[in-house]
Amino acid sequence: MIAVCLLTCDRPELTKLAASSFVAHHGTRQDLLLLHCDGGSETDENCSIALAHGFLTLCAPSRDERIGQMATLRIFLDEVLS
Repeated sequence: MIAVCLLTCDRPELTKLAASSFVAHHGTRQDLLLLHCDGGSETDENCSIALAHGFLTLCAPSRDERIGQMATLRIFLDEVLS
């Protein structure tokens, strides 16, 4: 199994582009675990986009609790390495 992480924070138009492109090129693969970590976007739009494209959201703090890219990457790594 290969874990793939979609890291997001705001800019939902780029999230949609990245997620749809990834699924278009790799959507038939059965060996991928699609995970999503959001660093604290203003809205829940990135989570909705991720879910619509088959990604499971691991974290999505509120905008008041923004945690940043490295923290979201650590959450992803903790999940897949445990």
